Amino acid sequence: MTSYHHPGLIPETPFYYREQPFTGPLSTDLKKQVTGGTVSFTWTDRTPDEAGFLLEIRHPGAAEFDPVLVTGPDIGECSLSLLPGEEGSAYRLRTLYYGPLSPVAHQTTGKER
Repeated sequence: MTSYHHPGLIPETPFYYREQPFTGPLSTDLKKQVTGGTVSFTWTDRTPDEAGFLLEIRHPGAAEFDPVLVTGPDIGECSLSLLPGEEGSAYRLRTLYYGPLSPVAHQTTGKER
């Protein structure tokens, strides 16, 4: 991703942004269980120095995965409530390692039209 659009901002208001890259290998032992409208995940944390875990979802018919949940380090389970249309989605888990923070970017929104 090389750009970002932040919709619905308040006119003539300053905002500050930073970005932080992340990398992480895919986990191979993600297990899921669906009970009613909840999907529960478990996995084995095999890394002693991760920043956390990123759970991603690919909705039925979608080409790409999207982030859906970030955990802290040393976690091995989480749950989500299924939203309409998420039945049959695919999931994957990444171990997170964060890179350095970017300088702060200051932007002020324009006047309301």
